[in-house]
Amino acid sequence: MAVRVIWETHKPMPKVRGTKRRVPRQAARKYRLTRIMLGGTPVNVRLRHRPGNKAPIVILPGLACSQADFARVFRMPELRGHEIISFDYPGQFRALVPKGFRPSLESLADLTKAVFDRFKLKNAIIVGHSTGGAIGTLFAERHPELVDTLINMEGIGWFMPTRIRPSQIQYSMDLFRTGHDRKTIEGYTDSLYDHYDSNRLPGRFLSRDAKKVRKVFVYGSDGRGDWRKQAEGKAELVEIPDAGHFMFKDNPNYFFRKLAEIINRK
Repeated sequence: MAVRVIWETHKPMPKVRGTKRRVPRQAARKYRLTRIMLGGTPVNVRLRHRPGNKAPIVILPGLACSQADFARVFRMPELRGHEIISFDYPGQFRALVPKGFRPSLESLADLTKAVFDRFKLKNAIIVGHSTGGAIGTLFAERHPELVDTLINMEGIGWFMPTRIRPSQIQYSMDLFRTGHDRKTIEGYTDSLYDHYDSNRLPGRFLSRDAKKVRKVFVYGSDGRGDWRKQAEGKAELVEIPDAGHFMFKDNPNYFFRKLAEIINRK
């Protein structure tokens, strides 16, 4: 699929209504709107980019959250020097959805490739949460030569929490009330559930064909599922204590500190 950048302009990320979560004012000025051609279809991508001379970090958020939930990564002294890119998907937080765009994990993997091409990224560290982890898995399978490390946070199957935390209720409710395009989000979730139900993602994440890619699976202590057993011995396993699916919200200090350790550990 041909992908090329056609233009970009600087615009602040809009406020998200209907939720308590807000983008910090100083962080909002860092986002910009980039339009790319995805298979002949123009797609607007709201992203944040910080140049650096160390390995690039690409953040792929889940559907119910956004790149704003990972803004702390840009401010961490432990990650100083790393090039960092985060972006939201078409349909998230009022990001325009062009006519004819077909929402799926595959189309978002293609979109990720467009971002890689735009910034000429290689040997990247992908940090993907939930749906973002699934997208990162598909991308690493297609382009292992561009990926050094794949950090997947509960993005290969049903996480089945042992308890329901307030963060899970909040983000689940926000999914359909914060300016998301409902039809597009449903298209993403249908594609995600198809991959989950078929149990294809664990095999792709742990595939020997991508053995050159370092794989790290991060999960909240509340989670349970067969994917942990499948990953043992094939990927690094990191548990975030006192946390559920939205671990960066449940135990933020521990989560971001551990994330920096994973990134800096070779």
